[in-house]
Amino acid sequence: NIFLAASENDLETVKQHISAGADINALDEHGYSCMHAAASYAHLTLLDLLVAHGGDLNLQDHEGDTPLFVVETAPMAALLISCGADPAHRNKEGKTALAHHREEDEFPEVIAYLQTVTPGESEQVVLPNGSTAAYTAAGDATVQVDAEEAMHALSQEQRDQIDALMRQSQEDGVNRDAALSRIIESALLG
Repeated sequence: NIFLAASENDLETVKQHISAGADINALDEHGYSCMHAAASYAHLTLLDLLVAHGGDLNLQDHEGDTPLFVVETAPMAALLISCGADPAHRNKEGKTALAHHREEDEFPEVIAYLQTVTPGESEQVVLPNGSTAAYTAAGDATVQVDAEEAMHALSQEQRDQIDALMRQSQEDGVNRDAALSRIIESALLG
């Protein structure tokens, strides 16, 4: 099924399901979606494919959690937000993705990044290397960054590398998520 293919990052099978008319924004019996799988497992190429075919970056599961709630890496969180995911969205418990990640306390780099984009939230965070960082989001307005603006933040060389990797992946179906993640992480973390 398309959900299993998405979680396994099987691009060819996902493409077949899309061609056959599968609803990529559908939830399985557990409330999980292809979008949530791509975000959770940091399948960058899959996420790009899903978004290109109408994937909803703010799709809610049964708890009202969007893909941003299940992200496990800062580069994937940044990509989701740069493409239009809403960091101010609140689930059925009234929590933002940042509040959810703070409660789970598993991915400090995701927490640190989300603090920079979630309106009105700040906290001291201990990063994996032991250093601490304080982040405060800008004001009370929703932060919305479009993909074009995010691409301008990358160097021309990084944009060219991303374009080449995406083209190669679409042509041969080979997963290049690790390489894409390294480029995005380099741009974000310097």
